[in-house]
Amino acid sequence: MKKKKRKNYKIFKWLIIILIIVAIGYFAYRQISRWWYEESQIAVKVGDDIITYQEINNRILLTVGIENIDNPVYEEQYLTIKKQVTDEIIKDSLIMKYAKEKGYEVKEEELNNEDYVGNDKYRVYFAELIRKEIENEVKNNLSEKELIKYFNENKSEFVLIKAQIIYIKSEANDTDRKLKEAKINEAYNKFLRGYSFTSLVKEYSDIKDNDGISDYFDIYKYNAIINEVIFDLKIGEVSKPISTIDGFYIFKIIDRIDDFESFKDKVKEKYIDVEANKRLAQLKDKLMEENQEIIIYGNRVEKIINWYNTVFLGKEEGG
Repeated sequence: MKKKKRKNYKIFKWLIIILIIVAIGYFAYRQISRWWYEESQIAVKVGDDIITYQEINNRILLTVGIENIDNPVYEEQYLTIKKQVTDEIIKDSLIMKYAKEKGYEVKEEELNNEDYVGNDKYRVYFAELIRKEIENEVKNNLSEKELIKYFNENKSEFVLIKAQIIYIKSEANDTDRKLKEAKINEAYNKFLRGYSFTSLVKEYSDIKDNDGISDYFDIYKYNAIINEVIFDLKIGEVSKPISTIDGFYIFKIIDRIDDFESFKDKVKEKYIDVEANKRLAQLKDKLMEENQEIIIYGNRVEKIINWYNTVFLGKEEGG
């Protein structure tokens, strides 16, 4: 009886030991699996900030648009886009570090940007705080001389034109496009011979409302082909026929507004926005250059896989 009890005790003891070993093994497996997964998600470390592949992929989607993901051009440029996006997130991470050192803190009620995932929403939040600080600096040190200089250098972005237009619609694949081109040239030649522009609008144009006279418009109304011609014209001047993918145009300039005072408020708003973005970009580049030693690319899982491939499979790193 005693021998039987001793035997049962030994069996029970070994069962307990086996269960403990299995439990430890399972626990270790879970911990290693969790570590492996979390570590494999790390794309870059910037000091204590971890940038994940999920955050990078999400930024790529925000940059190119989900509707363009299947575009062959996107596939060709993927590595370039990924590098640019990764660099931008690293810069935002450095801006976050910079902002925290200046004493900025997160106000959770203001953290409502759902476009970004993980820590990326914090990086973007702090970057916007620093941008606002720079924007205020620009506003407080702004001179009219700077605004006039900016206006003269970028006048085409502000000028408004009112024109009388002869327009003959023609898609690029129209079978009678040549005939329509001949028609617009005929109208132009008649104008050169002294016909009134209004009479030519009534005779040739597909849009006759208000005798073809438009409201005031800026450079965003038409495409670059048209803009290159008409925004250099003076009041009363007439363009030669312009061919575009949607048809043929002739413009007569009725009026143009291109003086600084008419756009002063708009120029100020645009200048502050552009200058703030420029100075923020310069600050990001500066921080990137000064903090290379705290930027670490990749993770330990990738290093283990590369080591295994090199040692056991004879593959080069990254192959």
